[in-house]
Amino acid sequence: MCSSLVAILGEVVDRIYLYGSVAGGTAKLGESDLDVTLLINGQPEFYADQINFIKNQLQTRHPEITKVDFDIGSITEALAPENLLSWGYWLKHLQMRLGERCHYQSATFQALASYCIGD
Repeated sequence: MCSSLVAILGEVVDRIYLYGSVAGGTAKLGESDLDVTLLINGQPEFYADQINFIKNQLQTRHPEITKVDFDIGSITEALAPENLLSWGYWLKHLQMRLGERCHYQSATFQALASYCIGD
């Protein structure tokens, strides 16, 4: 999944988190969905067609999951100080739950996240 996103979107992809039952190893065949948070460089609406293409590919290749859910945002929006109680909280929560299991992160995110999200 991560390789598909990076292959199609390229440098637009800043960070990918898989979370929920699939990431946690507790998914049930035919009952669980795939939960993904995707942070990109740019406006998410400009990439909606490519992301929907990837989503449809994944759902076709993996009938064992019920659907693919993307939470998509721009890295600028996610790291803006006024969004620390929304995106900042969500990213901190994901980081705490997943630890080193973040599945992809760009060098830009690593530098900016330490400023906005902290330890």
